[in-house]
Amino acid sequence: MAFVESELREYNRLKCELFRICNCIDCCIDDNKEFYQDLAISYSTKLKRIEQLFFVKYGIKPKGIYLINNP
Repeated sequence: MAFVESELREYNRLKCELFRICNCIDCCIDDNKEFYQDLAISYSTKLKRIEQLFFVKYGIKPKGIYLINNP
């Protein structure tokens, strides 16, 4: 079970980073927007793959799952 929690923490970390990247898109100068947009697409694609793996491996969809306890 600890392994699943570890994977969920990693998923949530990537999701938080994607939110930060999206915030950068809103706040940055136009010269940097394309870079952050490409980065957001990359993160989004990776998160979708992880979601598919969770469903195949554990039969769960991790959307909306947040672990509060961070050691």
